[in-house]
Amino acid sequence: MSAATSVEAPAISVGVSERTVRELCDIAALTVELARRAGADHAEVIVRDGSELTAKVRLGEPELVQEAGSRALGLRVLRGGRRAVTYTSDLRREALEALCAESVTLADFAEVDEFAQPPDPALLAKTVPELDLYDPSVAEVEAAWALRQAIAGEAAARKHDARVTNSEGATWSRVLGASAFATSGGFVGAYRGSYASLVVEPLCDDTTDPGNPKKRNGYWWTASRFLRTATTTTRRSSRAQSRPGTTASIRTATVLPTTTPMATARTRRRTPEPTATTTTRRSFRGPSRS
Repeated sequence: MSAATSVEAPAISVGVSERTVRELCDIAALTVELARRAGADHAEVIVRDGSELTAKVRLGEPELVQEAGSRALGLRVLRGGRRAVTYTSDLRREALEALCAESVTLADFAEVDEFAQPPDPALLAKTVPELDLYDPSVAEVEAAWALRQAIAGEAAARKHDARVTNSEGATWSRVLGASAFATSGGFVGAYRGSYASLVVEPLCDDTTDPGNPKKRNGYWWTASRFLRTATTTTRRSSRAQSRPGTTASIRTATVLPTTTPMATARTRRRTPEPTATTTTRRSFRGPSRS
């Protein structure tokens, strides 16, 4: 069940401050308290806040610039061996009170689950270490800089080999976010993270068989949580490489400037659980392809 109330979309915030992290913790702890007051035997709350920027170019021209931001809350309550899970993007106190009351009522209609038990409070962490997942310089990246990186990446691929005759484009993206989690067992913790990536997808002419020329596409990408370390390793893939006798493999050089380079630590963006979120978007699309 998704409990969401229509509210005015929040403005997109750039960067995730310590104050934001504390605010998310306070919201999570408050919701746990409200759920217990509503009659829940146990409650767990997760609150997420995030923003993202995507800049895509094709053949040297901007094709898409988009910014988006969202904040949402997920609640799980247990009551008499029954449970319910709800989501909302309306974080006003009165809305959270209504959500908790509705969630407890919803749990009463569920089947008893003998395994739906809260964790032993003695096993919960008392402290949360700093995981070094956030780089504030990622938040400083603006759309114009991201577009320049995408243009440079695509240009490097197109100039590398005469067989590269077209392009599906290049995309530079960043994601910033924070998550807070609280339980009625006494745990409250949070973390924040950043992620940046550059992907280039060139198209090549494969004339290995002159009587049956083909177009081959591949991609190059690099990604990291940080901008401060020079990139030294690239990842590349070409669908052409899987075909014996094909000579249309792609190699591209690093194009990020040394002033704001991007590291290549093996990091992956975690896929968030489905939530009913209030989302603000600002986007620009270039002219359609002819």
